[in-house]
Amino acid sequence: MEAIHELCTSCLEVELSKRKMDLMQQQEERCTAEQFFRQQDESCKAMEHLFKQQEEAHKVAKYIFRQQEEACKAAEHLFKQQKEAFKA
Repeated sequence: MEAIHELCTSCLEVELSKRKMDLMQQQEERCTAEQFFRQQDESCKAMEHLFKQQEEAHKVAKYIFRQQEEACKAAEHLFKQQKEAFKA
């Protein structure tokens, strides 16, 4: 009788160990998935930040271009005035 009880107990222990292993594996897979999604989220945030920086750089470049255009127009105007003054 005791041998049967020990056999049943050892079978239950093996089944519990298998379940524990399955649960541990599932938990590890969940942790891995969570880490992957966190990394993707951080990557998306970094890409958004980079995109905003690129937009700002583009705005600055447009501003500088406009400033250069204005300086060019002013230089052309000055050149025309000097040319006219030289003719007179």
